[in-house]
Amino acid sequence: MAKFEITAPDGSKHEITAPDNATEQDIMAYAQSQFSAPKQEATTRQKVQASIPGAIVQGMRDPIDAAAQMLPHGLRGLTSLGGLAPNRVSEFFDSEAKRVDSMNAEGERDYQSARTAVGKEGFDGGRLVGNVLSPANVAISARAPIAATTTLGRIGYGAGVGATGGLLTPVNDLKEGQSFFGTKAAQAGMGAATGAVLTPIMGKVGDVIARKFNSLQAASNPEIGARASLKTDELIKEALEEVGQKFSDIPEQQMNVLRGQVVDAMKQGKKLDPAAMLRQQDFNDLNIPATGGQISRDATQFARERNLRGVAGVGEPLMNRFEVQNQKLQSKVGSFGGNSSGEQFQAGQQLAEALKRTDDQLRGKVGDLYKEARASSGKDLNVPLTGLAQDYAETVRNFGDKIPSGVRNRMEELGLLSGQQKKVFSVEDAESVLKTINDNVSNDPATNKALDSLRNSVKNAVLSADDQGGVFAKARQAAAERFALQDAVPALKAASTGSTAPDDFVKRFVVSGKTKDVQGLAKLLQENDPAAFTEAKNQVGATLQRAAFGENTAGDKIFSPERYAKALRELGTEKLKAFYSPKEVAELQQVGRVGSYINSTPTAAPVNTSNTAGAVMNLMGNIPGMPYGTALVKTLKNAVDNQRVVKSGLAAQAPVGKADLTPEQIAMMVKLLTVGGATSGQAAATPLR
Repeated sequence: MAKFEITAPDGSKHEITAPDNATEQDIMAYAQSQFSAPKQEATTRQKVQASIPGAIVQGMRDPIDAAAQMLPHGLRGLTSLGGLAPNRVSEFFDSEAKRVDSMNAEGERDYQSARTAVGKEGFDGGRLVGNVLSPANVAISARAPIAATTTLGRIGYGAGVGATGGLLTPVNDLKEGQSFFGTKAAQAGMGAATGAVLTPIMGKVGDVIARKFNSLQAASNPEIGARASLKTDELIKEALEEVGQKFSDIPEQQMNVLRGQVVDAMKQGKKLDPAAMLRQQDFNDLNIPATGGQISRDATQFARERNLRGVAGVGEPLMNRFEVQNQKLQSKVGSFGGNSSGEQFQAGQQLAEALKRTDDQLRGKVGDLYKEARASSGKDLNVPLTGLAQDYAETVRNFGDKIPSGVRNRMEELGLLSGQQKKVFSVEDAESVLKTINDNVSNDPATNKALDSLRNSVKNAVLSADDQGGVFAKARQAAAERFALQDAVPALKAASTGSTAPDDFVKRFVVSGKTKDVQGLAKLLQENDPAAFTEAKNQVGATLQRAAFGENTAGDKIFSPERYAKALRELGTEKLKAFYSPKEVAELQQVGRVGSYINSTPTAAPVNTSNTAGAVMNLMGNIPGMPYGTALVKTLKNAVDNQRVVKSGLAAQAPVGKADLTPEQIAMMVKLLTVGGATSGQAAATPLR
């Protein structure tokens, strides 16, 4: 932190503490805020104008002001043939346009001054609500009802009403030489783009809102409708959490599709299960065919699909689907690097060698800088030995003969224990001693601990050799950066010292490494050896693959959702992001969900886990003289019933029920929510106001 002394307007001096990276403007702004003259208290009129009701009124006025502004501008352009033939009539409309512009600008200044006077700044929620409730926007939604049911149609609708909303945003600050119609076109374009994206979000609600909205008795009340639209995602989140889904793991694009499906059903008076729809979307995104029971998680449907799969003449389609599902899961999990990974020994060797090359390059750079400095100064940089001598004596006391003789010889050549320095110790000498230390790394923990202590002491001695910004400053800085990088990336230090065997390298520094350490390792490999980075990524993929399928020698093991989820949790999202893109991380989590939908049995589902149900049914159908058995077989293998179960399972559709709200209430909800298309256009065009 840096300290600054400033003089206040009254002549008093004050000390200010600011971050080292604070700019002069930052410091001045802070000083002015502390010592400027006190602000005048807001007037009663300003307090009313800046209140929530006042902000709502201002928001309701915006589209009306914009329309009033466009009228004279448009008539001026029309009567003057676009400015090519000015005349008395066009001059009249020009004066009217300027008058309206001035009125709007003055009104905007008054409103913003009122907000400033009461200490409000930033996002204006009250004004946005006013935009939603504006008679102009309600009229737009009434005149342009949502008729499209396809995604493309909804995008087109959103662009249209968004552009209209952008047009209905007043231009309150027209600069000199700025074109009104150019600004208006920019507002319309911004509104169209935003409306096309946000309309499928703001208007897409479904069963969750339908189920919970009954608690709001006045569904036709615009204020209640506006509040409900803001709570859409919150209600969907609650519904997902009820079935164990994690909202933060669902990509926004997928949530947009979910919202689109829900609002389409809502407009048709249907009731949908958002969690089931999410499961269906997960299957679709991974191109894995589902079954009805897996999507609905209905215990009875799920169990009947599983139990029927082994019944001859009935369950073959279900059996084929289950096999295809597992094959696709294997293919998908393997595509994240597991199929391309090498054995851990070879992978560890490759990573260690890549990191060793990187460290050698850094050491070479340091050496070159020292040589340049020595050549320019005609002398070497003497490394002080006082601290090293003290550390060496302490290490000898603590570890005794655990210090290898080769290392002892190098230290004693310097006279560290005699109290008399025997030779000049240069940076090159320090590097030579470090090499000797690294060459003596062993499997004995005590020896390695002693060597690590001496290694740090030699590094500290090098860093203490400071010529106060002289010719050796750049070399010393490079050495400090190299040592700091070794500390920040333990795998780099281990590779440079050879302290970790290749067999353990991947597990210790990639799979089980600390998240920050792994992020540093991944970045270093990606910048210096892309092939080694890819192999490290493949090893992470192989870890997930083994968790999902075990040692899958035959290639047909069933996906284990519990083991896979445990591996994902232990690796953690941030560590995965060191190797995979956000989209790939989302897919890895999606694979876990789909695998769970397929192989995790719903509570109370009567699934025959021994796979004998089909065999029993087939066997009993061939035993003569068993009336009861025959009756049971006829019941279980009833052609119509079983085929219905199979057909329903293969159709794999999310369950649809009757909406909790009446069609009139639903129509009103949709109508209110479509106001969001125009409102989003106005919100996007606000910066161009």
